[in-house]
Amino acid sequence: GTWLSSARRDAARLEREGTPWARAPALGVRAGLAARRGRDAEAVAHLRQAARAFREIDMGLCATVADWRLGTLIGGEEGRQLLESADASMRTQSIVRPDRVAALFAPGFARG
Repeated sequence: GTWLSSARRDAARLEREGTPWARAPALGVRAGLAARRGRDAEAVAHLRQAARAFREIDMGLCATVADWRLGTLIGGEEGRQLLESADASMRTQSIVRPDRVAALFAPGFARG
């Protein structure tokens, strides 16, 4: 849809800025776009980079959301550990519904 095109343009604009503050969210947008297209390996790579980039700029909640999305996407033992860790981290910040925070901070992962 139209919002997917807009998201691609937004990610490209952020990437052109070339700053760490722009790179981290651009990676998150790229991850969501890849997941929407069923390109899970690409989405996983972007999420791993996004989590690292968010941590480098001290945006811990955004990094935790990237980990949460990564956990739901990869599944298995690693995914379970990521989800548990992200849930625990969010709960220490009085977040009761990590899934809703993930939907707010990192939308677009549902296919359709």
